[in-house]
Amino acid sequence: MYINDVIRQVKRFYPSEYDEPELYIWCNEVSAMLMIEDRNVFREICLPTDADGCVLLPEYVRLENIEIVESGGKQLEKKDFIRKGRMLDCGAEPDSELRIVYIEPYRPIRLTRYRGEAVLDADRNCIRTGACEFLSGDTLDIYSVAYDGSRELIASAVPLIEVAFDTSGSYMYMLRVPEGTLGSGGTYDCLIMRHVTDKTVCAEPYDSMYIDYILAKINLYQRDTEAYNQHITAFNSRLGAYKRWLINRMPAHGAKLENWW
Repeated sequence: MYINDVIRQVKRFYPSEYDEPELYIWCNEVSAMLMIEDRNVFREICLPTDADGCVLLPEYVRLENIEIVESGGKQLEKKDFIRKGRMLDCGAEPDSELRIVYIEPYRPIRLTRYRGEAVLDADRNCIRTGACEFLSGDTLDIYSVAYDGSRELIASAVPLIEVAFDTSGSYMYMLRVPEGTLGSGGTYDCLIMRHVTDKTVCAEPYDSMYIDYILAKINLYQRDTEAYNQHITAFNSRLGAYKRWLINRMPAHGAKLENWW
């Protein structure tokens, strides 16, 4: 299920004073819990060591998430690692290469937006802005903003093909989009928002746990204890069923005892 479908169902079932950014935070809580506790995703990177045998870890690789470190085909003991900021001293050979297997951390839903003047260049199929935190592959909703703060939709669900950088003008970022998506173009006071396309970590029928969790959080902060208990019980029931399903689907190997008498 798409996260936006979760939000729509929550709003339909139980309208409340909480807005979408707060609901996205609670979706993040469920997704992070599932990925860290039940749905580990393993990644592998190879990094060079310096003259002291230390390696610079990327920001997204945490020491506690590292599973395996190999140097020259030999697995290094994690208990021997020494962390020095983002540098990791693991006793490897100087100027060698380390193979690191780590658990990928959960990446929260990106609610990226741009607010300011922008040029919609319909001839070159790009949006020129003075700042940009969007990434290639994002989907954009583009609004023009009036003096009174009201906004009008210019284009919705626009795929962002590429983010280019141009220092020749005052608008340094060029957001390339498909042909014909910007209409007649022009310069606007814009609000550009990333259209959330993230999905729930689990598939149906277990994805309804997101709805129960959000409803439970709303009732918790509204001090409705009875409703909170009902929804958190439903969430825990669905979560337990999902964990049992995962356990049954995990690969299992036969085991035998050796040197036992």
